[in-house]
Amino acid sequence: MRTLRNSLIPCILAVFLNISCIRENIEAPDEGLAVNDYLPEFTLTMNDGTEVSSDDLYGKISVLVFFHTSCSDCRQELPEIQKIYTSYATEDNITIIAISREQSYDSVSEYWTKNNLSIPFSAQNDRKIYNLFATSGIPRIYISDDKLKIRFLFTDKSLPTSEQINTVIKQLQNEITATK
Repeated sequence: MRTLRNSLIPCILAVFLNISCIRENIEAPDEGLAVNDYLPEFTLTMNDGTEVSSDDLYGKISVLVFFHTSCSDCRQELPEIQKIYTSYATEDNITIIAISREQSYDSVSEYWTKNNLSIPFSAQNDRKIYNLFATSGIPRIYISDDKLKIRFLFTDKSLPTSEQINTVIKQLQNEITATK
């Protein structure tokens, strides 16, 4: 009996952790911003205390990642985003920001420290910012061009590797350079 109980507990925990990615009505349609839409107006307070608004992203390629650290897909994707951030951290024309959905600063900060992440993040205790972009599903990765037009969107249905994101960024850099 004890062996059965000990083997069931990890299974039950795994189910709850996967459900926590969703935290919404599973039947809800995947609505929200799509490729060729423009980023909405928003302002974020970043983990270093600075504010970043959508206006600050104009003229830059932006990678915006919505996540929650208890979501298994998000935990899988954040190291890929870290690789991208490490590659582009010194480039002024690229901004990479992780935005939590319904998660406190302390919780995100603790996860970042424990997992050696340095991606700039904005902890959101609610869905106010998230709802400007979507109604369901995380992780969500929006990659916009220098005019704030969403050019690529990755969801939990299509988790990209860092190589795929890098290819997208390089493509946008080439397009921007070609139009100047």
